[in-house]
Amino acid sequence: MLGSLVAPGCSLLVDDGGGDRECSSTQWLHTAGGDGIDGAEAIAVDESCNVLVCGSFDVSFPLTAEIQLETGGETDAYAIKLSGDGEIEWARSFGGDGVDTCTAAAADDGGAFYIGGEFTGSIEIGDATLTSRGQADLYVAALSASGAVLGTVSFGGPDSDELRDIEVLPDDGLVAVGRVAGETNLPCDSDPCAASLNGQGFATWLGTDLAPEHTVFLGSGAGGSGEGADRARAVATAPDGTVYVAGTAGTAGVDWSVGGCEFDGGRVTRDGFVAKFAADRSCAWLEQISSSSAVDVIGLDAVETDAGDVAVAGVGVTRGDIAFDGATIGEFSASSAYGFAFRLTDRGSNATQSWLRYIGTAGSDGLGGVAIDPDSGGVFVVGNWGGGNNDATLELGGTVHEKPGNEDNQDTSLDIIVARLGPQGDPVDWSIALGGDGEDGAFSLALKQGRVFVHGSFSSTADLLLGSETSAGASDLFTLVVDSTDPAPAATE
Repeated sequence: MLGSLVAPGCSLLVDDGGGDRECSSTQWLHTAGGDGIDGAEAIAVDESCNVLVCGSFDVSFPLTAEIQLETGGETDAYAIKLSGDGEIEWARSFGGDGVDTCTAAAADDGGAFYIGGEFTGSIEIGDATLTSRGQADLYVAALSASGAVLGTVSFGGPDSDELRDIEVLPDDGLVAVGRVAGETNLPCDSDPCAASLNGQGFATWLGTDLAPEHTVFLGSGAGGSGEGADRARAVATAPDGTVYVAGTAGTAGVDWSVGGCEFDGGRVTRDGFVAKFAADRSCAWLEQISSSSAVDVIGLDAVETDAGDVAVAGVGVTRGDIAFDGATIGEFSASSAYGFAFRLTDRGSNATQSWLRYIGTAGSDGLGGVAIDPDSGGVFVVGNWGGGNNDATLELGGTVHEKPGNEDNQDTSLDIIVARLGPQGDPVDWSIALGGDGEDGAFSLALKQGRVFVHGSFSSTADLLLGSETSAGASDLFTLVVDSTDPAPAATE
């Protein structure tokens, strides 16, 4: 399944001198996929509204008559660049004979893109062959605007490590976050540089040549090696070089600290956190987001406000009521998963909570992507809802979304929700639901020049706002671009 649909709108504007291209109000949908399982993981948008999406696939398939994605192992990573009007400019696959994925993407002001992910055994990226030190190692690669590989780096320990997010620093270089276990080849304050054998979250600063320069570990390392393990999941940066890292940590009764910032392990089953690191890489503050059951912070964004503060917004998943700054917000059953979104204001040496709200019903709901509009202060979120028989409808801001084909209340599949929240979390300015009778998901979102970019996957037949699409295999990919103020469905004849 492949193709592009464009909704009526203004034409794309390109200046005659070959400068930055402006985002138009044109909405578009691009889909692609083969006979296997195609996974959507990350999206990045450059200053000219070119889009890079990445993920993994397990069966080769054509993108166009001239471009084919080829896999050589169990799964390979892909990176696809789309123009501002949804046309494929190039695509690359990276892999070896093992399991290789792309889980993170970023763009800089010069038109280059960066991808990162995980690999087993060895992986070929351009002319470089990277070899794993353990079960699964991590890589970061720089790609030019034309798709050439400019550089690569790999790092990790003896366990199966995770790379969750990367972000470009304003003075060049990158920050990568995820989870590592055991002795690593990363630089940190100890020699050798070793995380807990159970695994800890990490944040690593990379130079302009992608070489790791500094690493901090996050978490006690006492949480085990499974889903309850400590991990950093998201990173955002501010213009002055400040870095914000969000994730999950905690085992009841085990405290931990990073650079003088304290985490109270006595409050948790599994808590979320947001930590601020100054330009000198010291920890300025750490906000803990507690739950009666378990809470994960998955997505993060930060923008400078007109008042000179930095607004930090995050999203995630909780299975119980949340305590933020000591105050419990909402009460519901820990047997259900709810999505939540929050906004903080960075006050320098501490942060204050602006708001927190839940989004969900009573199934397997969760939010994973977030972006703040620097002009209006509105917050855009994307995630999943459904997974339970009580999830026939989801109401947001007066709009009631119904699960397709759920007349008998037995549709237990996951659908996708995209919403724009007001600067104070309310009202919900708009929301759209995507999906069908299969498993559909999206946790990647970007905002650029008044357009919202979403990357996800769908199975079977799904309504994707600008068209109804049917997957070629178990799951296909989609990239959807809509207007940030008024996303309109496809025009009907």
